[in-house]
Amino acid sequence: MSQFRYLILNTRLQFAQAQADSVCFPVAWYHLIVTLGALILSSTLALAQRVPFQVGNDNFTSEGLVKGMQASPAHCSQVTHAVWARTEHHGEECIRYWMAGLEGSAKPSNVLVYIPGDQLVFDSPDADYAKRSPASMQLIAEGIYARVKVPVVLLSRPGIFGSSGEHKLRREAGESRLMSAALDQIKARHAVANYSLVGLSGGGHIVASLAGLARRHLVCGTDIIGFFTEAAVAPHGPNHRFDRQHQVVRACGHAPVVQPFPSAAAGFCAG
Repeated sequence: MSQFRYLILNTRLQFAQAQADSVCFPVAWYHLIVTLGALILSSTLALAQRVPFQVGNDNFTSEGLVKGMQASPAHCSQVTHAVWARTEHHGEECIRYWMAGLEGSAKPSNVLVYIPGDQLVFDSPDADYAKRSPASMQLIAEGIYARVKVPVVLLSRPGIFGSSGEHKLRREAGESRLMSAALDQIKARHAVANYSLVGLSGGGHIVASLAGLARRHLVCGTDIIGFFTEAAVAPHGPNHRFDRQHQVVRACGHAPVVQPFPSAAAGFCAG
């Protein structure tokens, strides 16, 4: 468990103790105040370690991938295809995207949204990550559109491909909530009627999580080589592969992952 997560848990315990302890009331509240101060300081230091947000078209950096990127609504507004995603309990970030086939179209009935996979192998950047740029991501979106002939949005994730946030917090509830908020912003901006989602690996985890959030405008979703693809046919039950993956993540010292909606494990489509 990271120090930041430990402080959050400890704060909750201290608060419960302060409420329940009638004999040592001043002492309990003193410990609570000290813990809250440490939590605020830890949060501030974590944000300070992030690298500045990239507004231009330079290649993405490995440093930004590992440390995270810090942005503001003002920074985000300088990027044409980016939205400021706000959540109630999981903060707010600038999420970038690239699109093809949407320009000039009047309220497309369905848009294919592609969500890329993880870009960190444990804590090391993917070998080709720093070779990519906003221009190369646009080419990928156009290539998908040329094949499927359906309007396409290539949607980045917090902390990767120019989006602010920390990729080390991937596969947690906050990531899915931020992605859901970003989809809402894009839907409103481009008058999208419905989405069909495709996620690669860790992106497939987000697709399944979004299904669990019961999004009204989500009509189809599937993952590609995601770790839930085999879940529906696993001999030990639909959660067996997740349980094994969860154990591996915990053993390697990474943040705990959040389990998506079980029935979305192997993909779903309406109609």
